[in-house]
Amino acid sequence: MTDEEKKHREDLLSSNFETRVDAAVALTELFLLERTDLEESEVVLLDVLGLQSPSAGYVVELTLGRVYIKMDELPRAKRFLLTAQTSKDEVIAREATEFLEFIENSSK
Repeated sequence: MTDEEKKHREDLLSSNFETRVDAAVALTELFLLERTDLEESEVVLLDVLGLQSPSAGYVVELTLGRVYIKMDELPRAKRFLLTAQTSKDEVIAREATEFLEFIENSSK
Protein backbone atom coordinates (compact mmCIF):
# COMPACT_ATOMS: atom_id res chain seq x y z
CA MET A 1 0.00 0.00 0.00
CA THR A 2 1.39 3.36 -1.01
CA ASP A 3 1.63 6.36 1.29
CA GLU A 4 -1.02 8.09 -0.81
CA GLU A 5 -3.45 5.21 -0.38
CA LYS A 6 -2.77 5.15 3.37
CA LYS A 7 -3.51 8.88 3.54
CA HIS A 8 -6.85 8.44 1.75
CA ARG A 9 -7.76 5.58 4.09
CA GLU A 10 -6.91 7.73 7.11
CA ASP A 11 -9.00 10.57 5.69
CA LEU A 12 -12.00 8.23 5.53
CA LEU A 13 -12.05 8.49 9.34
CA SER A 14 -11.99 12.29 9.44
CA SER A 15 -14.69 14.20 11.28
CA ASN A 16 -14.89 16.53 8.26
CA PHE A 17 -17.52 15.22 5.85
CA GLU A 18 -15.99 16.86 2.78
CA THR A 19 -12.61 15.27 3.55
CA ARG A 20 -14.27 11.87 3.89
CA VAL A 21 -16.15 12.23 0.60
CA ASP A 22 -13.02 13.37 -1.24
CA ALA A 23 -11.01 10.51 0.25
CA ALA A 24 -13.61 7.91 -0.70
CA VAL A 25 -13.79 9.08 -4.29
CA ALA A 26 -9.99 9.36 -4.63
CA LEU A 27 -9.38 5.97 -3.00
CA THR A 28 -11.89 4.37 -5.34
CA GLU A 29 -10.72 6.06 -8.52
CA LEU A 30 -6.98 5.87 -7.92
CA PHE A 31 -6.60 2.52 -6.21
CA LEU A 32 -9.64 0.30 -5.78
CA LEU A 33 -10.89 0.43 -9.36
CA GLU A 34 -7.34 -0.11 -10.62
CA ARG A 35 -7.19 -3.31 -8.55
CA THR A 36 -10.75 -4.22 -9.52
CA ASP A 37 -11.68 -4.28 -5.85
CA LEU A 38 -15.29 -3.52 -6.62
CA GLU A 39 -16.85 -4.71 -3.39
CA GLU A 40 -14.63 -2.47 -1.27
CA SER A 41 -15.30 0.40 -3.68
CA GLU A 42 -19.01 -0.05 -3.15
CA VAL A 43 -18.73 -0.16 0.64
CA VAL A 44 -16.43 2.89 0.81
CA LEU A 45 -18.70 4.98 -1.41
CA LEU A 46 -21.98 3.93 0.20
CA ASP A 47 -20.49 4.85 3.57
CA VAL A 48 -20.09 8.49 2.51
CA LEU A 49 -23.11 8.80 0.22
CA GLY A 50 -25.17 10.82 2.68
CA LEU A 51 -22.25 13.02 3.73
CA GLN A 52 -21.67 14.97 0.53
CA SER A 53 -22.80 18.55 0.32
CA PRO A 54 -24.81 19.87 -2.63
CA SER A 55 -21.63 21.58 -3.83
CA ALA A 56 -20.02 18.15 -4.29
CA GLY A 57 -22.23 17.79 -7.36
CA TYR A 58 -23.21 14.14 -6.87
CA VAL A 59 -19.66 12.89 -7.39
CA VAL A 60 -20.32 9.90 -5.13
CA GLU A 61 -23.31 8.86 -7.27
CA LEU A 62 -21.22 9.22 -10.42
CA THR A 63 -18.46 7.08 -8.96
CA LEU A 64 -20.94 4.48 -7.70
CA GLY A 65 -22.40 4.37 -11.20
CA ARG A 66 -18.95 3.53 -12.57
CA VAL A 67 -18.47 0.83 -9.95
CA TYR A 68 -21.84 -0.75 -10.70
CA ILE A 69 -21.13 -0.74 -14.43
CA LYS A 70 -17.92 -2.65 -13.75
CA MET A 71 -19.90 -5.04 -11.52
CA ASP A 72 -22.39 -5.48 -14.38
CA GLU A 73 -25.14 -4.18 -12.07
CA LEU A 74 -26.61 -1.93 -14.72
CA PRO A 75 -29.97 -1.14 -13.04
CA ARG A 76 -28.10 0.04 -9.93
CA ALA A 77 -25.65 2.00 -12.04
CA LYS A 78 -28.50 3.68 -13.89
CA ARG A 79 -30.22 4.72 -10.65
CA PHE A 80 -27.12 6.51 -9.35
CA LEU A 81 -26.16 7.96 -12.71
CA LEU A 82 -29.61 9.49 -13.19
CA THR A 83 -29.03 11.41 -9.96
CA ALA A 84 -25.51 12.43 -11.02
CA GLN A 85 -26.88 13.60 -14.36
CA THR A 86 -28.82 16.35 -12.53
CA SER A 87 -25.60 17.80 -11.12
CA LYS A 88 -24.93 21.50 -11.57
CA ASP A 89 -21.30 20.52 -12.14
CA GLU A 90 -21.10 20.24 -15.93
CA VAL A 91 -18.31 17.66 -15.89
CA ILE A 92 -20.22 15.33 -13.56
CA ALA A 93 -23.46 15.76 -15.51
CA ARG A 94 -21.70 15.10 -18.83
CA GLU A 95 -19.90 12.01 -17.55
CA ALA A 96 -23.14 10.66 -16.06
CA THR A 97 -24.85 11.16 -19.43
CA GLU A 98 -22.04 9.33 -21.22
CA PHE A 99 -22.26 6.39 -18.81
CA LEU A 100 -26.04 6.28 -19.19
CA GLU A 101 -25.64 6.19 -22.97
CA PHE A 102 -23.16 3.34 -22.55
CA ILE A 103 -25.72 1.42 -20.48
CA GLU A 104 -28.45 2.03 -23.05
CA ASN A 105 -26.18 0.85 -25.87
CA SER A 106 -25.14 -2.21 -23.87
CA SER A 107 -28.70 -3.35 -23.39
CA LYS A 108 -29.55 -3.27 -27.11
